[in-house]
Amino acid sequence: MITCGGPCYFYETAISIFDQFIDLVLPVLLSSYVTLALLIRVLRQKYHMQQRQMWRKNRRLVIQLLYITILYNLLWLPMVICSSIMLFSTVPQPILIDLSINILPYGIYVVILLCPFVSLVSLPELWPRSVRGILPFRRTINSVRPQIQIPMVHIHITSRTVVIAQQKNH
Repeated sequence: MITCGGPCYFYETAISIFDQFIDLVLPVLLSSYVTLALLIRVLRQKYHMQQRQMWRKNRRLVIQLLYITILYNLLWLPMVICSSIMLFSTVPQPILIDLSINILPYGIYVVILLCPFVSLVSLPELWPRSVRGILPFRRTINSVRPQIQIPMVHIHITSRTVVIAQQKNH
């Protein structure tokens, strides 16, 4: 527990704003932007190349990337918000000071510890079949089957003639 209230340069407004931006805001924004740019690039490439197999291989990577980015942002945004409120507020708020000094900095370590578990969630081979239906990325197996056209046989009762009609393809 820090008893003096934090680093001394926090009392200088220009330096603390610069430190806040470089150490907290920039990494969160940069991570979100790069993830979004990579997702857009993968989707554009999928659209231009029209390759379903390549998309199936990349889908797991995209899901893992999105899960890790969401986890990262969920644990870092409270610290960014609390620090920004403390920095730009004129009235000291002891709850935010306590949160930003004693509790929220441990979110860094939680992200690192939870990343392997988030990656395991997106691997359906490791989950039993009963759990697979619950998770949102359920895999469906599509197969191509030939359509056999069965001729329709119409028998006219009055004239007793057999007419074979071809089915129209839709």
